Amino acid sequence: MTLIDYSPLGQGVLSGKYIPEKPPPGIHSRTISVKYLERVQLLLNHLREIGHDHGGKTPAQVALNWVMCKGVVPIVGVKDADQARENAGTMG
Repeated sequence: MTLIDYSPLGQGVLSGKYIPEKPPPGIHSRTISVKYLERVQLLLNHLREIGHDHGGKTPAQVALNWVMCKGVVPIVGVKDADQARENAGTMG
């Protein structure tokens, strides 16, 4: 049996895209609170440290790699070619 992770980056939260000072706009603002973003910052700092120690990987790449190392298939959305390249960099 293979598990599939529908939202491995927590709707962009684990990418570092959203911070307490810049929460998500629109519909995501109802599900991702500033308080939640404040609590996630410590985890994001750890993801950044791990990424730095492994060749400059981004927090999103570290998070996706962790999911894959657990034998789970992540389903990630991409909005542009840059995001697709970043996700592909998870494998390196």
